[in-house]
Amino acid sequence: MITMREVKDNDIAIIGYAFEFPNGTDSDEKFWRVLKNGEDLVREIPKSRWDWKKIYNSNPNAKGKSYSYHGAFLNDIEKFDANAFRIMPVEAKELDPQQRLVLKTSWRALENSYLNIEKLKHSDTGVFIGATMDDYLQLQTRVDCGKNIDRYTHFGSVLNDISGRVSYVYGFHGPSMTIDTACSSSISALDAAIKSLKEGDCEMALAGGVNVILTEELYIKFSRTQMLSKTGACKTFDDS
Repeated sequence: MITMREVKDNDIAIIGYAFEFPNGTDSDEKFWRVLKNGEDLVREIPKSRWDWKKIYNSNPNAKGKSYSYHGAFLNDIEKFDANAFRIMPVEAKELDPQQRLVLKTSWRALENSYLNIEKLKHSDTGVFIGATMDDYLQLQTRVDCGKNIDRYTHFGSVLNDISGRVSYVYGFHGPSMTIDTACSSSISALDAAIKSLKEGDCEMALAGGVNVILTEELYIKFSRTQMLSKTGACKTFDDS
């Protein structure tokens, strides 16, 4: 058993990673290009999410409206190769896009580490995922008042199953948890993974975070508290 005193920060290494950022930024080359060129990934809310014009009002005090119509949105979140993860079509359609994204990026992260994914089956690898939104479940219950909810709906939509889905697909037997601490969910998941490694709960950890906004309610809520930027550019702690 590895104790916390025996494992130091320098003993822990990142051996593989993957990401999916807005506007198709999903590779090292694209990411560094964005940084080098100072590209802005914030854009108008795409129609594939919702029609922002229906809820827009420049008046920040307008009830039921949002004065912001900008955000950083991923492309093609509905696309998912269910067969690659041995998930039946009837179950795949119930999967929250956040589960789909975590499965895709976790696979790429493991490939990036040059580890044999099959040989990791039954290992004590831990899974720590930061997540805070449940928009997909809201959409499902809104569309048909819940009439089409079936046995796959619950496990496809609840936050705690994001990490559980990853552990199940890969056959990991280490700790598995989804952590919700709002905006700090991802860093909290990473911190939990490091502590688990130090305490000897797992020999390897898969850690990360995911956040997908699918409904306009969040924009309306944040607008009512004037937490959003009218221009879409973050101005935290700035006078403007």
